[in-house]
Amino acid sequence: MKVYFNFTKNSLNHLDKIIRHQLTKQIKTRLLDNYKNDLDNKINRIKNLNLTGIFKIDKFGDEWDECIKCYEEGRFISTVALCGIIAEKITCDLIEEVDIRIDNNPMTVKQKEGFFRLSQAEKIELLRDFNIISHKVAGKLTEVKNKRNNYVHPQKKNSINPEKDSKDMLNLLEDILVKLYKLVPVSGQLTNINQPLKLDREKVE
Repeated sequence: MKVYFNFTKNSLNHLDKIIRHQLTKQIKTRLLDNYKNDLDNKINRIKNLNLTGIFKIDKFGDEWDECIKCYEEGRFISTVALCGIIAEKITCDLIEEVDIRIDNNPMTVKQKEGFFRLSQAEKIELLRDFNIISHKVAGKLTEVKNKRNNYVHPQKKNSINPEKDSKDMLNLLEDILVKLYKLVPVSGQLTNINQPLKLDREKVE
């Protein structure tokens, strides 16, 4: 078992001003060297990601941006976890925004709160049963959920490949977003969008 010690914080808070300045300079140099040494790998990861384009999403844009950055940095397990978070936010957003009716009556606030407490698998099944999402989208959301669970619940002992799984999950999520939300393509790229995205009900099969 390997044990790692990180004294970076203590170095930056050293009581001696001169020593603190020297240590800070050394840390900056080390961080820059680490970044430069991994630059080719970052470029290859970006190249191999095969996303359609870059777009901004108000509702879960921070998580999506962080997802991409984590993947670029080689933080694959963090990418997997964030992909799972975004997928759950998508299902909650669908329940919140779409006009789901029970016995031909709009859902009450209490009913919605009950749906939000369901597991992700149950939310996906609910959305499929109400024809809010297609079988194809439900399948992709389920795939994201299952991959995420392989990491969050390691006792399942399923085979994992963090780099491949994180890449696959990013591509799955983009497919889901493109399918469910209106994204404006420009020259083959998805444009930056600053307003909240709206559900495109015509795209639901």
